[in-house]
Amino acid sequence: MIARDLLASLSSDQDDIAPALGPRQFLRLALRTWPFLRPMLKHFIALLVAGAAAGLITAPLAALGIDVLYNKVLVGEKLQPLQAALLFLDESYVAPASGSMEGEGDTRTEEAASATAGVPSAEDADSDEALPTPAQRKVVRNRFLIWFALASLLALSGFAALTYYGTWIRQRVNQALRVAMIERAERLSLKYHSHARSGDSVFRIYQDSAMIVNLIEGALIESLTMLGLLLYGLVFIAFFSPGMALACIVAAVPMIWLTARFTPRIRGRALANRRANSDLTSRLQESFAAIKVVKANRAEGRIWRRFDRDSHRALNAAFHFRLDMVLLSAAVMTVGGVLVIGSEYVLAHWVLDEKETSLGAAVVALLGFAVWNMGSFTIARARIEESAGASYDVVRQWCKMQDLFIGLQRAFLLLDLEPDVVDDEQPQAFPASVRQVCCTDVHFAYDADMPVLR
Repeated sequence: MIARDLLASLSSDQDDIAPALGPRQFLRLALRTWPFLRPMLKHFIALLVAGAAAGLITAPLAALGIDVLYNKVLVGEKLQPLQAALLFLDESYVAPASGSMEGEGDTRTEEAASATAGVPSAEDADSDEALPTPAQRKVVRNRFLIWFALASLLALSGFAALTYYGTWIRQRVNQALRVAMIERAERLSLKYHSHARSGDSVFRIYQDSAMIVNLIEGALIESLTMLGLLLYGLVFIAFFSPGMALACIVAAVPMIWLTARFTPRIRGRALANRRANSDLTSRLQESFAAIKVVKANRAEGRIWRRFDRDSHRALNAAFHFRLDMVLLSAAVMTVGGVLVIGSEYVLAHWVLDEKETSLGAAVVALLGFAVWNMGSFTIARARIEESAGASYDVVRQWCKMQDLFIGLQRAFLLLDLEPDVVDDEQPQAFPASVRQVCCTDVHFAYDADMPVLR
């Protein structure tokens, strides 16, 4: 009874009233997908493990590659030990250990002071060991290009394989839900089908059921990936400058406030969009099902006007839903853009001043970012832009989740309906032979106040 009332409410004309979807409702709807997700659980785990392993491998390799490109290939510095090992180069390509432990900033300051005083520095006295030869720079460049090509080919192959595997998993889950919905729709009594529009059931089974795929891809995989990128970017930024990481966290406050203000409006738009498209599907189904009657009575104009009205209503609902998403996204992007521009201004000054990074000296043997230089600036700026982009993606994903859970709710309401006529669990067999059939005092009605047979 409750499910039937909810189904009727979702089919009403009050498109501006969205159902409450708090944390409890979100959790309840998510848990209802478990019977359809459980058969594919081992595949989900394999996909997540493979994706996490790929991220853990590519992230540090990308940082090493950027340092090799900007500071070693372009600037002409010697390699760090790990970089030389990955490029299969001997110790002649490795920077002296003393220079790396003391920090690049101190070395460059001493060089400048010695040059000003006219006194040769220790680096000038041993320049052959401190800088690579032209032949060594060419070797580093060629090895880096080969390494980059192989890594790119491997990354693209892995990405394609994971994408195909994920698509296969999601479609299997969607198939299970669609089959369950059509089975339930066929079992429902004629009372339901006499009142419900066939196009609405088609839309629920074909469109609303697909939201379980978006739940897997968006709410689970993409959301976890974006949150992971956001956390990774903040940790990496804190590695260079804790103050800059704190600025990124502070910038998230207005983003969260804007999202909270827009959420009820977007949820209402999502519900109106689904209702309008469901009505449009029903109009199509009814028009083609009765096409012979329509042609015989020359009612094409009336059918066209009805379809045109429903089509414009669906178009406007979809437009307003996406417009609100764009407005919220633009506001969040503005906050992120201010963060990126302000951070680039600060980082550029740190590079010009050759300021020491917060923890660079501790791991200079691995990455070589003891001071702010072109490589560290590029990586830090990329991580800040990535964090701002991840925040924007999280907000957009949250908006999509409003529509996602509205669709899931509509799909599961069909599964909640029970047929009015239920077969007996232990039916009695018909007699071997039937000589006559007598019907006495027979009454039948779909609704009690509207008898069909008396």
